[in-house]
Amino acid sequence: MAALVITGILDGSEPAVETDLGDVWFRPVTGGYMGYIPVTYNAEGGPHTLTVTCGSLTQELTLNVMQSEAKTVDVAAEADIPGAATEYKDAIWPLYTQGSSEKLWQGNFASPVPSAILADYGARLRTDGTITGRATGIN
Repeated sequence: MAALVITGILDGSEPAVETDLGDVWFRPVTGGYMGYIPVTYNAEGGPHTLTVTCGSLTQELTLNVMQSEAKTVDVAAEADIPGAATEYKDAIWPLYTQGSSEKLWQGNFASPVPSAILADYGARLRTDGTITGRATGIN
């Protein structure tokens, strides 16, 4: 994830960013706005164009994403559950396009997962010799 802070907005408009990396939502901060660019573990390395618009001003910026090497972690195969992939997709994928510039929490951060972490975020997961995905950091 990369943060983008925009200051000096004179006309009161809210900024917007278009990029192939994902949706960016801005939140008001002292003196301007802050947005977070969702650079995922599997984002293609290299230059990515950010088209920033605020009021009548449009500017293109380049964000260079570095491809990282990740560990490979062997995990045990789990039994297939019919319909689980579809259920996950229907529940989770719509969240990728939803957002809010409102603060949606109060107080200190609390870990959403009370269990131990099996593999670091982005590690390649290998089951029976085949790479089956990447670790989310909460498996």
